[in-house]
Amino acid sequence: MLVPSRVLFAASVCLAAALGPLACDGGGPLLLYVPTDGAGGGDGSLDGGDGDGSLDGSDPFADGGDAGLYPVLLSITANTAGDGPVDPGELVVSRDVVMGTAVRASLLRRSPRELEDPTLLSSLGDDAAYFASRGLVLSYTWSVVDGASNGLPPPLAGLGWGSPVVASAMRASVDLALSKLPGGASYFVVGRDVDQYLSAHPSERASFEAFAKDFLGYVRAHPLSPKGARVGVGFSFVSGAPKDASFATLFAASDMMVVSYVPGLEKATAGSTGTIGADVDMMVEIAGDKPVMLESIGYPSSVAIGGSEVAQTLFVESTLSAILARRHRFAYVNVDMLYDLGLQRCAALAMKKGVPVDGPYAAFICSLGLRTASGVDKPAWPAFLQGASAFAPP
Repeated sequence: MLVPSRVLFAASVCLAAALGPLACDGGGPLLLYVPTDGAGGGDGSLDGGDGDGSLDGSDPFADGGDAGLYPVLLSITANTAGDGPVDPGELVVSRDVVMGTAVRASLLRRSPRELEDPTLLSSLGDDAAYFASRGLVLSYTWSVVDGASNGLPPPLAGLGWGSPVVASAMRASVDLALSKLPGGASYFVVGRDVDQYLSAHPSERASFEAFAKDFLGYVRAHPLSPKGARVGVGFSFVSGAPKDASFATLFAASDMMVVSYVPGLEKATAGSTGTIGADVDMMVEIAGDKPVMLESIGYPSSVAIGGSEVAQTLFVESTLSAILARRHRFAYVNVDMLYDLGLQRCAALAMKKGVPVDGPYAAFICSLGLRTASGVDKPAWPAFLQGASAFAPP
């Protein structure tokens, strides 16, 4: 159980000082062995929960190698501090900061359009090699869609999901991405917030479902996919998509329930922190006998859209606590993102998504970092360090 915020902040200052910004234990990443994976206020209470998982090995998501314990894979999207073009030195610092935390995994994400860029393709290989060589479990997301945005290269975007040309090109994209992942990856996700895209393009739903099923099947059977790798289609939780029976086909085709949990993103207004326990309970209920993967979690600190650093800290504390209490059902949790986006990078992302650079959506997504764009810790950063440590061995 996490300690209250005001106590946590004082205690975590000592933790941060002890660790240092680039701290790392010489033996590699800390292992998270866990029994059985509007700034609307609220106290972040757990609202019930599943309790502890069984220790007799009967749980379907148990990792047999952990002697009846259930590990939750924790990761942080390692974007860089600063602004404008990424400096190689910033990338080194970002990677080292991530490795100084209690993470066991690294989530990598590219759109098919980005894979056509030699620089971005090279960076995928570099990131994957770095984290894999340090023992982290790799996860990969193909952002064929990201919310309402289409991630296909322009020549393909207008052909439709049922086009044989699109299917062939996306299989080639899978080949290319997997060739850059040392030893493959243990988790593969197709699309992020797919429900938002299909809600904005209802006529494409049937063709996208067929496309996604074929895509998942190709990844499962790929010779570079490790045996036992899980695949799934990414939904947005707070939009209500997982509860929508019309998405049953995509959910049934997935090995796990993959959701992003960024309250308020769909309205570009910070959501409530008072329903986190109930939300996590609902994830578990909807997932049924499938494990839950949180492809991204985050909360904005921008006051312009109703967020704050205090609310962001409470979100981190409460979400990690809620997952800890239901840890036998969660396989993977990824925190987006390490740093806020500077003005130039925020503007570039807003333009990519087709939203106003100075609008509420940009203010929301660019303030999700646990640290500022200049690299200064927000209160949410020591809260994350403390929360992650609760997953460590007793």
